Amino acid sequence: MKYINILPFNPDKGGRIFGEIRSEYRKRTGISKKALKKHTVDMILASEAICNDMILVYNDNIHQKIAEMRSDFKIEKWTD
Repeated sequence: MKYINILPFNPDKGGRIFGEIRSEYRKRTGISKKALKKHTVDMILASEAICNDMILVYNDNIHQKIAEMRSDFKIEKWTD
């Protein structure tokens, strides 16, 4: 059986990056605070991937938009 490592959240660095992503995304898209809430988990995943210098495998357009805002966010889309 293969195992996967589960990384802990980094509340300091990850929290700061999350705030930057959320703020910049809201500025660029003009999305309301209420509509922005549905993307919270996506933004947490992005911020943690950045903190841990990892690639996020995705199938959601928001991750592409975040990657366009942040050069340090590495993504791979495995589906069409």
